Amino acid sequence: MNLALIRFLNKSLYCAIKPLFVFFFRLEINNQENVEKFRGPLIIVSNHLYWFDAFLVGIAMPRKAKIFPIQYACWHKYFYHPLAFWFLKVMGSFPVEKGIGLEKALRIPLKILNKKGVICLFPEGKRRRAGRPRKARRGAAYLAVKTNSPLLPVYIEGKIKVNLMNILLRRHKFKIKIGKIFY
Repeated sequence: MNLALIRFLNKSLYCAIKPLFVFFFRLEINNQENVEKFRGPLIIVSNHLYWFDAFLVGIAMPRKAKIFPIQYACWHKYFYHPLAFWFLKVMGSFPVEKGIGLEKALRIPLKILNKKGVICLFPEGKRRRAGRPRKARRGAAYLAVKTNSPLLPVYIEGKIKVNLMNILLRRHKFKIKIGKIFY
């Protein structure tokens, strides 16, 4: 898919769903000013609580930011489903496979960063269970050193257990904290 089309669809998707997330999740976003004037290459690293974390990270970025499209690491098996494939492409996702070695697993994000793109990784690898953080993987650090790209930490705060009824009744509150860019 064409990068300009992905950029347009990516930014449009976040603009369309941001009001829904702000209303239903009572979303609060802190420190947006860190990102507005920044361009790629950039590695966004975030904790991983929910299946919709990629949406939360994209929504947290200011609309004026020049970092779109943000491309996300996604487990390679999701790309085999025909409907999920197109949605993942619009989201700007790229497949990552475990157990094949660091160099092979990260060849796609390496290309994106070398072309001055922006990627988002969840160093925990999987979503958290029972609120305990998982041990971080080394991929983000490897990419930062290999491409001399800065890192932008993003922290998502909220309850681990989320269900549809509580979302509709607006019982959940999420905070997204954007840190300072560092090398």
